[in-house]
Amino acid sequence: ICAGKVSSIHLYQGAFVDIGCVHDG
Repeated sequence: ICAGKVSSIHLYQGAFVDIGCVHDG
């Protein structure tokens, strides 16, 4: 988990981008 604000934009298949990091979920 990366520190920062998680964006509400879902890129692909439940993945969402953080400030500088990509989370799979």
